[in-house]
Amino acid sequence: MGKDIENRIVDSLTKGLSVKDIIKEHEFLTKALKGFESVIYINNINSDGSIELIWANNRYLDLTGFTFEERYKMGERYYEMYYHPDDYKNAMQIIRDVANWKINSYAMNYRIKHKNGKWVWIYSKGNIFEENKKLGIRKCISIAINMTGRIVQNNEQLDILLKEIAQLKNRSLIDKLTKTEKQIVKYLVDCMTTHEIAKKRNRSYNTINNHRRNIFKKLNLHSIAGLVNFAVENGLMFIIIVSETFIITKVI
Repeated sequence: MGKDIENRIVDSLTKGLSVKDIIKEHEFLTKALKGFESVIYINNINSDGSIELIWANNRYLDLTGFTFEERYKMGERYYEMYYHPDDYKNAMQIIRDVANWKINSYAMNYRIKHKNGKWVWIYSKGNIFEENKKLGIRKCISIAINMTGRIVQNNEQLDILLKEIAQLKNRSLIDKLTKTEKQIVKYLVDCMTTHEIAKKRNRSYNTINNHRRNIFKKLNLHSIAGLVNFAVENGLMFIIIVSETFIITKVI
């Protein structure tokens, strides 16, 4: 990848992140998703409706015929040039809905023109995994599968795959927490108040509250309910339903 392309990608990604974080994130994704046969890619979707491809696994070349560098240089021209005219309008409307915070996920069928000139049927499914309202940026991770000559019959498998990818991504967020912050997460999802945690750890209320703010910032969460859902989805907590009125939670 040329230096110019590298610098532009870094500029795009580093809105709110350090270069060190970006390099670590890119290395993590490349290693974690190397074995997937599906195309996996990440777009920045901006509040003005513009969209920018910022990362893709090595299957992108197989699907489109273009290397990541070639595709990146095209920018938004790619959609007009290579999306089928009958599918372009619907695809752009979905992007606008994501950009305007109307939807947080999507699934669609569409056709793209491969570099060799042949039309390829695509089924793709994506989820927003990170957003910054102040900057007007939403990051969307998507899976795309070549469905040419086939019919989409198993959405369940795609949902499972997308969930696994989200967990891999979230694991990188969890790794940013300190040992103390991870312990406080366990206390919080176990329904302990900030005062109770401060008393248990023999620390001041303000100290625990600062840890709490850092945890929410690092995990991109905004509420205890969101933290509990995050913990359950990423294997940090189990919920055992004994009856309609009796629920046991186990934090690991």
